[in-house]
Amino acid sequence: MNAVRGGTVTWRPQPWQDGDGGGGEPLSDSDSEEEDFPDDSTTPLGDYITHGIKQLLDAQQLCDVTLLVEGKKFMCHRVLLAAVSPYFRAMFTSPLVESRLTEIRLEEVTPSIMETVIQFVYTGEAGLFLDTAEDLFVAANRLQVMPLQDLCSRFLFEHLSVENCLGMYSLARSHHDQ
Repeated sequence: MNAVRGGTVTWRPQPWQDGDGGGGEPLSDSDSEEEDFPDDSTTPLGDYITHGIKQLLDAQQLCDVTLLVEGKKFMCHRVLLAAVSPYFRAMFTSPLVESRLTEIRLEEVTPSIMETVIQFVYTGEAGLFLDTAEDLFVAANRLQVMPLQDLCSRFLFEHLSVENCLGMYSLARSHHDQ
């Protein structure tokens, strides 16, 4: 069966994980830099923050680092990458040269996968499909975006079949996943 199954999935913490998960709106192609902030006094603070962060990314405002992946540039915010990923936190806070660079080249990840990783970091949502979920799982593992790795792991488990079980087992073992 070659049908592509999947769609946008929002990370929700499992009962043993802290946090309220919360997603946001997916990244848009909007050229508008001046979207309004939610003005409903009942909007949870986390949703309000997620909305504002998404606006900053969409407008590429206050970005302080550029991730370069196979020639494609992704303008991002160090503080957000570091908050979600121990990999980026170590990179940006260490005395190594990367902590002072404004452009960082990332290897072993494709631009389309990196775009999904960044979308997840900023919104808590990721478009997961069978044809890209394994690559996204590997990238999330490598970049230590554990909530995304967990989301991919659960997605792949839900799509486990006789045809792919050995490959999934090998993938899980090579990345220390269950």
